[in-house]
Amino acid sequence: MIENDSKETVFHVAVAVRDLAEARDFYLNKMGCTESRDGATDQYGVFDFYGAQLVVIDAPAVANKPAFTTEPVEHFGIILHWDDWHALADKVKASGVEFSVAPNIIDHEGLGEVGNFFVCDPSGNALEFKSYRDRTKIF
Repeated sequence: MIENDSKETVFHVAVAVRDLAEARDFYLNKMGCTESRDGATDQYGVFDFYGAQLVVIDAPAVANKPAFTTEPVEHFGIILHWDDWHALADKVKASGVEFSVAPNIIDHEGLGEVGNFFVCDPSGNALEFKSYRDRTKIF
C-alpha cells in the first residue's frame, strides 16, 4: 500500500474554461489564489488552490455548467481551517461573486459542525469550500 504523507502529496485537478483571461481574473482576484509563474501560458494556467494544484485549460468547446440537485453533482473543492473558511466566505461575499449554495453550517451527528458553500467560476465549474470545526472528523 502507498502511504499518503499529506506533507508531501498535493491534490491536482484540471478543468476546462471558456475564457482563460476571465478564469485568471476569477481565481486570482476573487478567490485569492496565486498563479505559478512557470505555469502561465496562453492555453492554460496553474494555480495554488489553497494547497492543491488547479489547472484551468482554455477549452470553450467543452466548458459547461454543472448539473445541480441541492448541490452541484460535479464539483471539486477544498477543506479549509475553520477561521480561514469564514474569512473566505466574507471575501467572496465582498467580491460580489454569486453563491450557488450560500455559506451554511450544519451540525452533523458524529461529525459536529461542518460549514460549506459553493460558487461557480465564470465557465460554470462548481467549487465547494468546506470546513470541519473538528478536523479529526475529515476522514
